[in-house]
Amino acid sequence: MSDLIKIRKHLINLCILIVMWMVASFNLYMIGFYMKYIPGSIYVSTLVACIGDIPLSIGGGFLYHFKGPRFAMPIFLAGAIVGSVSLILINP
Repeated sequence: MSDLIKIRKHLINLCILIVMWMVASFNLYMIGFYMKYIPGSIYVSTLVACIGDIPLSIGGGFLYHFKGPRFAMPIFLAGAIVGSVSLILINP
């Protein structure tokens, strides 16, 4: 654990990982929270959101596997930031 703090590169990587985790967690929990405010059936809305996640998860896995983390992670982080900002700006 002390290596994460002593070695500068490890500390930077840890900070980046923590930020990515916070942004992704924020998106995940806020989408579930805002589902009840979308007009229509909450069950249908949740089903559509979950089905929409399947191709994105598979595509993200392929992107990460074939292009590597240096290419894929900034794209994932940018997507999470866009999602977070849009959730913050939505007025239910």
